[in-house]
Amino acid sequence: MEDLRVRRTKASIIGAFIDLVEEKGFDNVKIIDICSKAMINRNTSYLHYLDKEDLLQKIKNSIFIEQQEKIMHLKKERNYNNFESVKEGFMVVLEIFKKEIEFYRIVLLDSNMSGYMDKSTNKFKQGLARVYEIDYDKYKVEIDYIFYGIVGVIKNWIIKDYSSVDNISTILANMTINSLKNSIKKEANQ
Repeated sequence: MEDLRVRRTKASIIGAFIDLVEEKGFDNVKIIDICSKAMINRNTSYLHYLDKEDLLQKIKNSIFIEQQEKIMHLKKERNYNNFESVKEGFMVVLEIFKKEIEFYRIVLLDSNMSGYMDKSTNKFKQGLARVYEIDYDKYKVEIDYIFYGIVGVIKNWIIKDYSSVDNISTILANMTINSLKNSIKKEANQ
């Protein structure tokens, strides 16, 4: 376990980094800017992070590990054909995003950082097919349609914050269940 001072220093650096990227864009942020905003000297920064790319990578890794743990726990407890279960699953996922919403907002809005979301969303798409035990090769168009709809809504929710977690989870659960049922039922009847 890290010393409390180290955790506070890292939190200060991360907070300064996120604020500066939102304000200036990733390419325009320098380590000296981060240190100045975090009120630390550069040597302290270099004790924890090699450069801003290392800082970004460590933030992403930390968030990703926490998300994976929650999502793995979520997978074990869900009935993905039950509306309430799917809604609760979306609520857990959206709460994860909400906890780090400032980070996700800068990632989505800064074109130099958008690759991070692309990697995460591809893993989510593969997981969607596995969870519903759907042959991705057979239902590729249907899964892509549902998946990109979900991702688009979540991205807009992160950027614009236009709905509560409960409301957006209800909408996404309805759309997901109905789309999957309709697509697969239609295929089975042909």
